[in-house]
Amino acid sequence: MSIVKGTEQIVNPLQRSALGKKGLCDYVINVASGCLHGCTFCLAPETLILYSDLVWRKLEHARVGDELLGFDENITSHVYRFFRKTTIEAIQWSKKPAYKIVTEVGEVIATQNHGWLNYRGQWLPTSRLTSFLENRKDGSSTLQSIEVAKLGKVIGKPLKGLERAKVIDKISLGVVDVVDIQTSTHTFFANGLATHNCYVPSTPAIRTKQGQLKDKGVNNPQMDWGKYLFVREEIPEKLATILERKRTWVETEAGRGVVLLCSGTDPYQNQETARITRKIVEILTNHKKKVRILTRGLSWVKDLDVLKCDNVIVGMSLPNLDDHLSSQIEPQAPPPTKRYQALLEGYKAGCRLYIAMAPTPPTMTKDDLKAHLEKICQLSPEVIFWEPINARGSNGKRMIAAGLDFTREVMTKKSWAESFVRQWEDMETAAQELGILDKLHIWPDPELKGYVDEAKLESWFYKPTVEKWRVGVG
Repeated sequence: MSIVKGTEQIVNPLQRSALGKKGLCDYVINVASGCLHGCTFCLAPETLILYSDLVWRKLEHARVGDELLGFDENITSHVYRFFRKTTIEAIQWSKKPAYKIVTEVGEVIATQNHGWLNYRGQWLPTSRLTSFLENRKDGSSTLQSIEVAKLGKVIGKPLKGLERAKVIDKISLGVVDVVDIQTSTHTFFANGLATHNCYVPSTPAIRTKQGQLKDKGVNNPQMDWGKYLFVREEIPEKLATILERKRTWVETEAGRGVVLLCSGTDPYQNQETARITRKIVEILTNHKKKVRILTRGLSWVKDLDVLKCDNVIVGMSLPNLDDHLSSQIEPQAPPPTKRYQALLEGYKAGCRLYIAMAPTPPTMTKDDLKAHLEKICQLSPEVIFWEPINARGSNGKRMIAAGLDFTREVMTKKSWAESFVRQWEDMETAAQELGILDKLHIWPDPELKGYVDEAKLESWFYKPTVEKWRVGVG
């Protein structure tokens, strides 16, 4: 599907929010529905995929309901993956930048984040594949391939004895036609190689709006996530009317009457949303309301004339400064080094700032966290929100497909909770050593009960931040 853009009507853009629990706000405004930060896990239409009857057929002829030969996405309790029948659940066509991967068993065209199973049993994205001529020892140049003639009856049998296929070259092709399929096991075989399909987001908002979205040309809201955006152009006018008539304004101890832009989309993801966001900020500040911006976008620096205000604070997600790691976790978002530069520009202009140091990967040690906090301190943020990566459930599956091997360490509740507590202690120690413990604001998870002192856990729920808002505003 090509990008679908349009507008969307909304009755009341100013909504009460439960995010006061995190110390963020009492109200929220979402300038659009949908997102253009889609992930890419696609193959060329001419790619041969292996069906459960052990016949190779072209991907372009695949249909929803077709049965392919797949295998377990993760190693089972029996130490092996097993061959499985897998059903195609969804199909998406689009145009995206892609690479030709040349191996000993042939060639295949795929997008940069498409996942491949290497000979060590690890998932690697196209972006991490290297030629065997580079003589690297990290498994990035040898994939697992299948030879149908040697298979026989394999359903239910261990994924053993697959061949090794060395990567010879990887060639950029620019933008080409690609097809994305989702299978029930999240795995299949493409041009002889063991591969992974994409992760498709599923949220209550998407599920409840399927009928509305189909009327706008979005036939499969889940598979088309990242390909549609409907801007709510009426918000400025409606918001102005609401504020003129509004006689009461909720201001809880934790939420402080703050309005958050945004909780369900990025206010600065493109020019359209940025234009609406600017108007909203102007209206809110004219009515002396407190405004919190949360974005990964960079274009907010063009609005410093309205954002440099006592009633406005701007924040960006900055869990680390590793552009390569970030490209695997959030491939379509601006790299963190660019976000840092935007924050630096805002700091020099005198803009109030905060940092969402979230989500941090479990590989970050106390020294890593301290070094990152030192860098953040150069921006003089008023508060630093923190939480670690949550790799349970579908989040973990997506990250494994992107080649993030550390995900396996925190996919169970116990391992996730223990990692959370360890990193929480490291964060507090690092912040204390830097003299900024008062600026650190933890975003804990209620499911940590039993793993951390309950009084400590409860103390962070609905806790006000240390930010200084003007008295009497709102």
